[in-house]
Amino acid sequence: MAGFDPTTGRLTRPFTKIAKNGQGDFQRALGSTKKRQSELFALDYNLWAKFKAFRNSAPYTRGVYYDSPNSARLAGLKAANYGLNIVSCGRVDFASKYTNLWTLNKPTIHNWPLRPEDFDGYQKNCWWQLGGGSNYIYTIFNGYMEIAGTLISDNDRIYFNMQCRENDDMDAYEGLLYPYDFQGCTKDFSAYYVGIAVLDHLGGVWIITGPRVSNFYSGTMLYTGITCAMSSSIPNGEVKIAPILTQNEATSWTNGYNGDIIILHGAYLTANKVAQTANLQTKVTFTRNASSITLNFEVKNQTGNSITINDMWCYLLSDGAYMNEHDSGYSGPDYMGEGAAPYITRTWLGLTTRPDVYSHMWDGGSTNPDQLAARSYNAYADFYAANGNSNVIGNNTTRTWSKTFNYTGDDFGAYANGAWALLCMAPTGNVFVREYQYSV
Repeated sequence: MAGFDPTTGRLTRPFTKIAKNGQGDFQRALGSTKKRQSELFALDYNLWAKFKAFRNSAPYTRGVYYDSPNSARLAGLKAANYGLNIVSCGRVDFASKYTNLWTLNKPTIHNWPLRPEDFDGYQKNCWWQLGGGSNYIYTIFNGYMEIAGTLISDNDRIYFNMQCRENDDMDAYEGLLYPYDFQGCTKDFSAYYVGIAVLDHLGGVWIITGPRVSNFYSGTMLYTGITCAMSSSIPNGEVKIAPILTQNEATSWTNGYNGDIIILHGAYLTANKVAQTANLQTKVTFTRNASSITLNFEVKNQTGNSITINDMWCYLLSDGAYMNEHDSGYSGPDYMGEGAAPYITRTWLGLTTRPDVYSHMWDGGSTNPDQLAARSYNAYADFYAANGNSNVIGNNTTRTWSKTFNYTGDDFGAYANGAWALLCMAPTGNVFVREYQYSV
């Protein structure tokens, strides 16, 4: 469909530019009824669109469509990083740049040519979620980072997941930039690694990395991420935690990283790191047999004071459900929306009832089929009983109990292939979600 398609958000040639009634294709794509070309180019159009106008953008070539892979136009876009000022730094200047946003070199009247044709293939909408809450954040490249809570201690989990390439099968409304598109750019993300950076209150920068981005450019393996534990080497106090891409690999936490760091549009979370002995400690272990799986819970208070537990809930997920990707032998679709784990973290505290989690419940999830992704469990009731029918756990007190699920998996996969427990707690003065993994 040529012109502007309001359903997909795409603008493709041939298209009308400016109409007297403000409804030209170009006007609709930029979301404005302005009738001067200079005014339209001055708008804040979608900088994450792959095809758009910027200074010195490769000129439109008649007869060569916007997505021709070998076109001079696409080569010109890559040579200029799609017009983007990518925020990068080293470890020494990370503290001054981790909040910086990417910007677009927009053409200005009298200085640069204003060519509406440069918008051939333009995507009006940023389909990614950006922003977040106190312990989770969405960022560019369909990224999502989550930490245990605003109070974090040694071995608490940090999770970051990101999309590496546009998924032709799942991304219905295409046209956004992903790391794959930067092959051949001056910043070629194919050689980079996905990672986490922690800025401690003394100015130290700690980095750990996961897989290389280019390993997730083909087939259905288009998503990558890293799950790591907060290091005991990082000083206690306020920390800034940011998702990043790194030029070099760091398989374990280091404060001596050397190499380029890509800042993902200023995404970060703030937490207060405390010593393990000053925090409410929790542990979940797994026991599995042919017909059931048992979660063994331990809550230990070594804070120095009694603590009131106001709420406690737990969710059991197969490894497939946690990764939002079905195990072999289970039906799709995969990677539909945010997934069960982010949905639980984002919503559990505000829910008055907490049923099992199905795929229709989360943002962008599948309604057909509607699939069971997490079994819910009211851990508060069993903790209360194990704690002498009280929700106040005293200092130097440990409470244990178990919960057996008489199931072997959910609609995403078998527990035999791996499982996760998300323990959601609300002690007085804090709220957190901690993740525990059963590995085969």
